[in-house]
Amino acid sequence: MMDEMITALSPAQHGDYGLRPDRSFAHAANWRSTPLGLSEILEAAGCFPLFLMKGEPSGTFHLSALLGLSEPCNLFCRDGGWGAAYIPLNLLRYPFILGENDDAAPLICADFASPSLVRDAPSALRLYDERGPPAPFWMMPCGFCCSCARIIRKRSPSSKGCCLVI
Repeated sequence: MMDEMITALSPAQHGDYGLRPDRSFAHAANWRSTPLGLSEILEAAGCFPLFLMKGEPSGTFHLSALLGLSEPCNLFCRDGGWGAAYIPLNLLRYPFILGENDDAAPLICADFASPSLVRDAPSALRLYDERGPPAPFWMMPCGFCCSCARIIRKRSPSSKGCCLVI
């Protein structure tokens, strides 16, 4: 996996950053699997083997898509793009990531090591508008991250059953 530089998003620190959409999926080149949500099962099952992965240290299970077993790890990252008819939502939300916060509110973070996030680039889609609120375009991936947080909070901490990510 690429080096990560995960940081919580804030208008004060990241007001001059923008997003250049990158569909090379290079961030997932070494992934052997990716979590899936319930809404993805039908489409993903036509492209990938699906399985339950036991999470550490909780011991809960997560529905996942198998992307590869040996080098190169991810068989679907090739030729600068994605080699399957379906792209899992976990790949589409990148470089946005759900972080952990002391309170119950979800914390939206981004991987600033991603070449998709650039500073002072006129051609990039700005993360924040001039007044400070998040720009509308990135509400979809951030909404996906928040949906994950709501599902996770609904489960009891002692749950050992199958955990569907969204």
